[in-house]
Amino acid sequence: MILTVTLNAAIDKRYRMKKLRLGEVNRVSLCQCSAGGKGLNVARVAAIAGESVTAFGVDLQAAIRENCWRNWQGRMKSDS
Repeated sequence: MILTVTLNAAIDKRYRMKKLRLGEVNRVSLCQCSAGGKGLNVARVAAIAGESVTAFGVDLQAAIRENCWRNWQGRMKSDS
């Protein structure tokens, strides 16, 4: 059993674009948010490797909802 403690977790944001055009307006087609930080990344890799893992830290689900969706959803322009 591996226990990871992440008290200062991060929110990783990934933006997808269909094509990057230099000198033009580029629109985001997808914005994804996920929990990150050293402890959570270690827990994720250990779980993929088949280890039993418990990750302990702040309430990241609430932080992701609060920071990503509320702040970014209405501001991103989508080509879809």
